Amino acid sequence: MSDTIKVLRKVAAGYESTPGTYEAPTVLQPFTSFTVRQNFDMIPDEAIVGIAFRDLPNQGSRKIEGSLVGEIDCGTIDPILHAAFGARSAPGTITYTLPTDKNVISLSIAGLDSQKCYKYAGCYLKNLVIASNAGEKVNYTSEVVGWKAEVREAVGNFPSISTNPDVDKRLLHYNAGETNGYIRIGNHDDALAAGDNMQLENFEVELNWNFDNQFANAQGTLQPLSGAAGRPEVMFRGKIARHDADTFPGWRDALTKLQADIMIYRSATDILQIQIPNFVLSEITITEDEVAGIEFVAQVGRNGIGTSYENSYMAFVSPVKAILTYT
Repeated sequence: MSDTIKVLRKVAAGYESTPGTYEAPTVLQPFTSFTVRQNFDMIPDEAIVGIAFRDLPNQGSRKIEGSLVGEIDCGTIDPILHAAFGARSAPGTITYTLPTDKNVISLSIAGLDSQKCYKYAGCYLKNLVIASNAGEKVNYTSEVVGWKAEVREAVGNFPSISTNPDVDKRLLHYNAGETNGYIRIGNHDDALAAGDNMQLENFEVELNWNFDNQFANAQGTLQPLSGAAGRPEVMFRGKIARHDADTFPGWRDALTKLQADIMIYRSATDILQIQIPNFVLSEITITEDEVAGIEFVAQVGRNGIGTSYENSYMAFVSPVKAILTYT
């Protein structure tokens, strides 16, 4: 009996020039969970032919699915943001927006344990949640779907890595000793400023492309395609640390159009900024904590990308934009 322990040691990701064509990823992800695996739909034989046992099932369509969870590091988050948003500017200070058409950006992902190197091509991020609690790290969670066959190779075939995580670039909700970071929420008729700073106990920004498996008969498999005519859903959630003013209830009651600017600051050269130009609060809840807070939920965008998301101070045609600065 073998005593071999399979410990997942590394995960690397990189975007593909041609969806479904594997390109050795060069960016090592600081992951906390990776559950992507190959499975098949099994087609049972339910015919009654006069015997007491069913025959063996047939093997149906292949599915590559699971999740990738990690910590956000300015130097290594680019492939994840690119695949999740679907559009990006040139390297340097990178701007990510949602494309006006469906998302077609796919990833090549490689995983390594003590026994095998697992390679996956044609992986799409079904969703992406960027979240943080006050005083803690900023994390991401994504569901992965794919359609190309899992390739299992020797440990030594894990790709060479040129970009590695750097603890000095890891993003924190509040970076000790720095005052440049902020979370601002305010009426979108006025430019956001320091007076709009909000003390959030936690926040989440979620992009959901509703990638679903659709039949491609020529391939005999299920190929992920972005659903809802290629339009994403974007949600913004958070919790105000103290309920000491009726600002949020007032905004909810009046259906006030709002904007948000989240600056996650590590240093002058390592920043992730998330901007949301136009949203309304869909619900708020006054908590029963010892120090009462306010939990809020906002549906930012659904099934549309256009000028309706602009305002005079965030004039970009996307329900959400991310700006990554790193060296």
